[in-house]
Amino acid sequence: MKIALADLPIEPFELPAEIVSVRIDKATGKLSTKTDKSSLFEFFQVGTAPTEYISADNSVDIFQSEDDVKNEEEELF
Repeated sequence: MKIALADLPIEPFELPAEIVSVRIDKATGKLSTKTDKSSLFEFFQVGTAPTEYISADNSVDIFQSEDDVKNEEEELF
């Protein structure tokens, strides 16, 4: 492809005016402010992007045993 396009100038990609990019939480599909692997950028037409942010931490402590998690859940109810 480099050879086929060698004579053409490099043009940066610009988003169309009606498209916006927002950071989305992978688990919920809601807006996120996290910058780790739990989120990613998605593209939407203007006016169709989610408007609600995630309200709680959806991450899991990988060092916590399943029994501890079950006990925490039982204590909540």
